[in-house]
Amino acid sequence: MSMPDLSKVRLVLREHLLTTVVGVTDVMVAPENRKFTPPDPTPRALWIQEHLLPDGTPQVASRTIEGRGRAQFDVVCVQGEGTERAEALAKLIQQAFEPSTHLSSQGIQIAIDRCDPAPGREFDKTWWFIPISISWRTYTQTVAV
Repeated sequence: MSMPDLSKVRLVLREHLLTTVVGVTDVMVAPENRKFTPPDPTPRALWIQEHLLPDGTPQVASRTIEGRGRAQFDVVCVQGEGTERAEALAKLIQQAFEPSTHLSSQGIQIAIDRCDPAPGREFDKTWWFIPISISWRTYTQTVAV
């Protein structure tokens, strides 16, 4: 028994982000541990860092193997240029990943349990970011009795 294929979980979450949040394109999403060049730090620069954090594989009372984890989308804007656009995009992401949202693709089912923004903060002296943490779970197989 193991976690679901995390690459599929990542693809399903990213697909939902790209198809549900107006204005988000794949060129503005920095995939975890992949080469990405942020936009030049101009006043209108806006991009998203993506992280996937698995929590392990608990067995629940229904005898279904459940993968759990968090996805974090950091909405990044230029330091010192205001946060209004980043806050508006963060709000759209929160709305797209509301608790009880169910996603199905790549042969897996994902349920969104929580979507929590955190206060924005400086990063790398050039950028300001607003982290949005999304708790997810997926069921991969039923355990034989």
